[in-house]
Amino acid sequence: MPPAWTLALLLAAKPHPAPEAPSRCPADARVEVNLAAWRASLEQADVAKRRDDLLAEVKLALDLPEPDAADAPEPRLVLAGVEDAVVQLEADARADHVLQIRYRVEGGQDPGDAPAIHLVQVLRPLEGRAFCALGAGLSRRDAPPRKLVGFALTFVPLVADKVKVVQVEQTFAEARDSETRREYWTARGLKLHKIFDEATGRMRSSESGGTTTTVGTLALTGDYPKRIDLTEVTKRGGCEVRAGDTPCEDGGPASPTTKTTFVYDGAKYVRSASNVSNVPKR
Repeated sequence: MPPAWTLALLLAAKPHPAPEAPSRCPADARVEVNLAAWRASLEQADVAKRRDDLLAEVKLALDLPEPDAADAPEPRLVLAGVEDAVVQLEADARADHVLQIRYRVEGGQDPGDAPAIHLVQVLRPLEGRAFCALGAGLSRRDAPPRKLVGFALTFVPLVADKVKVVQVEQTFAEARDSETRREYWTARGLKLHKIFDEATGRMRSSESGGTTTTVGTLALTGDYPKRIDLTEVTKRGGCEVRAGDTPCEDGGPASPTTKTTFVYDGAKYVRSASNVSNVPKR
């Protein structure tokens, strides 16, 4: 058996493994498009095939809701808006393009109740007019029996200064049940990662008519990566459940209040071991 010093020399002489090559955009995610011209063409598309071809150019596709009846006419889609937000989603990288395309599904129902489809694609610039499509995981539409009644994207600094994450705020409703949720997504490398997903408001009614409402308020606190403090107030009775609202006051006893703190573990937000609950209502 060779002496220990010989083994040490052999180990020291062993070459270190080569660093991993930077991530390459998969061929099926690579797109080449002039975004300004593409947007103008989509806004002017007057037939379904032209619309679908343009969406496919940025790796998007419409997932239409099922008709209520077998003989129901094909739903008519109305383009409600196209947005191209340029956002710094990762440090040491060029700013990304976040495309948001909204369609309204019309087909005989009250226009105010027309279902909405929100298509979202994140495009990471490569060279020239080339982009890498990071995925349509942010897209949303109705998922019966739940109806999507509210959807909004914003961009906030959360895990690092001067770098944004995508904030998704959405509200679903069905018979005797509605819920508002908050999500945060990061774009690391060539993938989207969901790092936070919690309900911030709920309203549920029993068949007997009793209603319970929980309204949550989110606060981002501390240095980067910031903590997420979720304070929830629960009461009997119905009221709006959008995040940040105060439950309706009825002059009754103080409502139960809880506070939950989430901290970033390097990959996602997790509940802190030092959470405070049953905070007295002010």
